[in-house]
Amino acid sequence: MVYIKVALYPVTKTYTGSTFKMSPNEFSPEILSQGKYSINYGDLAILMTDTGYFTLGELNNLAADANIRVTSLDGSGAGKTYKVIFVTPMGSQNEDYKIFTVKKKSITVTATSAELVYKAGAILSCNDASITKGSLVDGHTYSYYCDGFIDCSKPLRDGYVVTNAISNYQIFDKEGNDVSFNYDIKYEQGLLTLVKQ
Repeated sequence: MVYIKVALYPVTKTYTGSTFKMSPNEFSPEILSQGKYSINYGDLAILMTDTGYFTLGELNNLAADANIRVTSLDGSGAGKTYKVIFVTPMGSQNEDYKIFTVKKKSITVTATSAELVYKAGAILSCNDASITKGSLVDGHTYSYYCDGFIDCSKPLRDGYVVTNAISNYQIFDKEGNDVSFNYDIKYEQGLLTLVKQ
């Protein structure tokens, strides 16, 4: 068996909701040892959708999925068995080396600020929020609850203010699966102001 060592440099991608198909030039492969053999690189598909990472050890366990074609320079490569071994840029085979990472997609969600008109005995609220920075992956939807309210059954002055905070925020994919863990969500509060007429 012929062993071919190929160095891979770490790559970080942002969550897109889809699997990644990485071309070799994105991995910056460097042939560390090939002897009398030449290597033609095909595609290296990383079947990873959610946030997280692949270690070098995990990738080597999946090396059979790497479309790397090897032929001998004298044309006698037919029928030979080759094994590709991925290593770090320093030539190490450290299995814990993080070679491919999918990071969370960042968004900011802001609760609405509003003026609420006094109504004796009523509970006033504004269950409204929006994404004010970043965006969801196409096809994703969200649900939430804003917990700010003004209780008009109590004596309150004109201009009374409470915070309007977001809770129970969840993001779902097209199939209805909760994919909130793939997002880095920052919450911003709104203000609810009582207006007496």
